[in-house]
Amino acid sequence: MPCAAQPRGACGNLILRLAIVLACVAAATTWAPAQSVIRAGDGSVFASPAPNLGRPSTNSGALAIPAVTPDFSGPIPTNEWWSSAIWHRDGSYGFPMHPNPLSAFFGGGGVRVGFDPTPFIDAVAYYHFFDINQPGITLTLDGLNSPRVDVKDSGDWHVTAFQQDGNRSIEMTLARGLPFAQCLATPDGNGIVRARFGGGGIQFFADLGDTIGVRIGGVPMAIFAPEGLDWNISGTAATLAISQPTPVAAAILPDATTATLQRFRSSAFAYVTDTRIAWDYRPAEAAVRATYTFETQPAPGTDHTTPIVALYRHQWLNSDVVTDLGSYTTPRGEMRAAQTNSFTASYPLPPMLPALPELSDFGGLTKAQIFNLVDDVFRESDLSPAPDTYFAGKSYARLAHLIWLAERSGHQQAADRFLDHLREELTDWLTVVDPDAPPQVFCGTYEAEQFDASSGVSVGAAPGGGQAVTGFGDGDWIRFDNIAFDGRFPNRIVLRYASASEGSGLFQIRVGSLSGPVLAEGGIGGTGGENQYIELPLGTLPGAQSQLAATNTIFLLIDTPSPGELIRLDSFTFDCGVQQPEIGFSYDPLWNTLLASDPSFGFNQQLNDHHFHFGYFVMAAAHVAMRDPDWAQRFGPAVELLISDVANHDRADERFPFLRNFDPYAAHSYASGHAAFTIGNNQESSSESMNFNTSLALWGMTTGNTKLRDLGLYLAAAETAAIEQYWFDADDEVFPITAPLPVSGIVWDAGAAFSTFFSGDPELIHGINLLPISATSLYLARHPTALRDKIDALLARIGGNVNDWASITLTALAMIDPVAALNFRSANPFYEVEGGHSRAHAEHWLGAFGVLGIVDPTVTANHPAAAVFFNGVEHIYAAWNPGPDEIRVRFSDGAVLCVAGGELVSSLEVTPDPCCGTDLSGDAATDVFDLVELLRLIAAAEPAGDWNGDGLLDAQDITSFLTSGCAGVPSP
Repeated sequence: MPCAAQPRGACGNLILRLAIVLACVAAATTWAPAQSVIRAGDGSVFASPAPNLGRPSTNSGALAIPAVTPDFSGPIPTNEWWSSAIWHRDGSYGFPMHPNPLSAFFGGGGVRVGFDPTPFIDAVAYYHFFDINQPGITLTLDGLNSPRVDVKDSGDWHVTAFQQDGNRSIEMTLARGLPFAQCLATPDGNGIVRARFGGGGIQFFADLGDTIGVRIGGVPMAIFAPEGLDWNISGTAATLAISQPTPVAAAILPDATTATLQRFRSSAFAYVTDTRIAWDYRPAEAAVRATYTFETQPAPGTDHTTPIVALYRHQWLNSDVVTDLGSYTTPRGEMRAAQTNSFTASYPLPPMLPALPELSDFGGLTKAQIFNLVDDVFRESDLSPAPDTYFAGKSYARLAHLIWLAERSGHQQAADRFLDHLREELTDWLTVVDPDAPPQVFCGTYEAEQFDASSGVSVGAAPGGGQAVTGFGDGDWIRFDNIAFDGRFPNRIVLRYASASEGSGLFQIRVGSLSGPVLAEGGIGGTGGENQYIELPLGTLPGAQSQLAATNTIFLLIDTPSPGELIRLDSFTFDCGVQQPEIGFSYDPLWNTLLASDPSFGFNQQLNDHHFHFGYFVMAAAHVAMRDPDWAQRFGPAVELLISDVANHDRADERFPFLRNFDPYAAHSYASGHAAFTIGNNQESSSESMNFNTSLALWGMTTGNTKLRDLGLYLAAAETAAIEQYWFDADDEVFPITAPLPVSGIVWDAGAAFSTFFSGDPELIHGINLLPISATSLYLARHPTALRDKIDALLARIGGNVNDWASITLTALAMIDPVAALNFRSANPFYEVEGGHSRAHAEHWLGAFGVLGIVDPTVTANHPAAAVFFNGVEHIYAAWNPGPDEIRVRFSDGAVLCVAGGELVSSLEVTPDPCCGTDLSGDAATDVFDLVELLRLIAAAEPAGDWNGDGLLDAQDITSFLTSGCAGVPSP
């Protein structure tokens, strides 16, 4: 039976639901489910989750199953503002959601929507909480008592949820920027839709029969029914009698006037059926245009087609759409309302380069000094000491940026070592061993009940007539004597156990005694029942082999806070067979995502931070590709799997959801996969998100993939606009006046906090939204006054002494005040270097800006890899050409740089020449033959014909060429 043909309610049984979801996902994927390995060029990933690595889970540690209706189609979205509705990490209705301008949450009988414009403010944060105590309207269908909420449909920034109880059901659509909750209530025969008002004093200001206007706690709100149906107000509720599927809606209003109510009445039933983003890089404008579309259809019995939507500050600042319907106070500052199906915003492209331009004097440092600083890293015994996705990735990007300095300082041996290391490490990550190829060799399987000694356990029956160790809980243990491995070392230990517990714990295997060296350990938890046995592989720990003798005493023990029996253990196997490499990735077809062999920070279990981690991988891969195009061709498809996991741009590619981490409407990414928080989803490190965006742009430029280049440029331009407003409050218009935030450490849907998830240190709170500093970080200087204010606020908090992550603070400061940064360096030459940074890079950066001056974002270029600096005397222009042919880069002030293929140059090395690139025929003169050649290039649609650099091949190129004023070219 096709997936879409399954009847609603068919997935009530958990096992059946899992089977249907797996079948639907497998049918949708372009990969054959029978494959054990998915190949991508010369790279590969496992086609299903590798064992013992963790998968998306609930709070209890059980496998999370996507909460979708049977007719849901496409890959499973995660990292959305509404993700707790599809990922029931804790509970069956999700958590409060804050799509803005309203907030909402689901319950057993429907949805509650509203908003509290007065934020809670404490010493480090502000939040607009939303629960039953805040002003709101609850829409329910009498008699509906659904045990859960499921997702029926979603788009780029909307979701339609579904609840059902017998023949009663209610669909609920919420969207970013939509001030309405749009519902379709289906009764069982005759029914009643009920709207409950609460969370503050109630004052009705209009009763139009089918539309009711009400102030709740001072917040203007409204409910809507189709024309011809009337609400019946009774006390603090209103009811609507229905006998068939009926649309209803609730909204928050900009004001409590009849005119506004009437305007909203005309739009309430323009039901959102899809939300779509499209983008277009405009070189001549040095900008990316983003088009936001709300696709709608009239709800049954209505003729509404044009929705009312609210634009975020970053949108209306960059758009000419008419926002004349009032405004809302929100956690993101003022949102302005417009009646439209679509609008466009143009986001300026931030300056970016793969490295700072070469300087003859290295910014006051000698070539020998740079050589020695690079040599310090070259002599490190282990260039990537951390094996996990995050810290390994940081180490790779650190080396990628150092290759440039090694090459320029003449330390080619270091450049070669760094490049070789990156190539080898990335190849290892991007390649897995087919587990079907080598035979498995087992050291031996041991029945658990055959222990030599025990404490706290019993022996009971196991399925199939065997026996198992039962009652295995906290502090209990079993011991086995005389375990021999015959010179072979177990790669892993496979437990066969069952558990009816809702708790979890740590299972350990120790050598020699209860406190002896740990051979293997791992988390264990419920399997669904005391007879539901599973096999759980535990990898042996590094260095454990040295703890084993010819014969060994082995202890198996449990540490758990859960009382009573945690597991029943049937057997365990010492596996000496060939295992997967230590590093690599697996594809999870249930959640349409990549999982890592050595994850960190909830990468697998919570799908956290994929853009943070993979941004470092892609940055390193881009720098390898700049020097080894053959490697890029061979392993590029595998690199692009990582990119697609984070930001799949191809809607036809159902391996991954569209733009997983990035919210197109909010214009920033989300770190949490499940969003199971009362204050919505969040992102901490906006700068690491930008690191992914700019890395993607560099990768696209380097490999000639213009679709990926333009995707990276769109993400970078849009997210820069969001960061400036919601992390840095660059215009002092977003943070509440009384909020004590100098900068947002974490942005939440419901507010922001001057904090991090890992430290309260102010230097780290500031630094986590600055690092990693590289030549793609120049966007930080687009609002120099705002950046300086934030750094000054940090210095005031810490008494002017830069300590933790000092290299990050100083290099950020150098972009807007290089003299102050150099003074700090001089006063503290042994400043701390952040782990993903290097002293060589920081010292060169500080010195370079001493020569370059400050970033000048007011001068732009018609080329994406360009930047302009001002040293107080002159502008310095820089551009990078990743392609093989010479290009001319035109700057908005008229300067032009000719950049040879593969070169990064600045006007300190190449004199800007408005006539560069006019000798198209190659005869060492600019004349009519060049005009003929230009016409040929335009007709042949060759990129070199884009003489004015606006991304188009048209008459404007001819006009620009003829009016350039270059010798030998006649004026028109």
